[in-house]
Amino acid sequence: MSQIKSIYVHVPFCRSFCHFCDFKRSVYNEGLFEQWLAALSKEISCYQDELNSTSIETLYIGGGTPSCLSNGQLHQLLTLLQPFSHGLKEYTIEANPQDINDDF
Repeated sequence: MSQIKSIYVHVPFCRSFCHFCDFKRSVYNEGLFEQWLAALSKEISCYQDELNSTSIETLYIGGGTPSCLSNGQLHQLLTLLQPFSHGLKEYTIEANPQDINDDF
């Protein structure tokens, strides 16, 4: 089995749907976020040994629209992913320009 070198996390939430997007997505809902984060945590635990035994080079958070998350939710997500962030060469989050502000 090849070693994991990159991780893509799909945040399936958007404020609205773009007509050109074919990704799995849902209109943002705080309750769905909590369910999604719990499911993501469970999935990460399935790969824990493999993730701990390799050096992750790239961590990409895409979507959907990850920037539609609240600062607190983004913090929860980044905290969940933090164990895999040591030694990264690239850490990227997809964002809509209108979502970017000093707090974000």
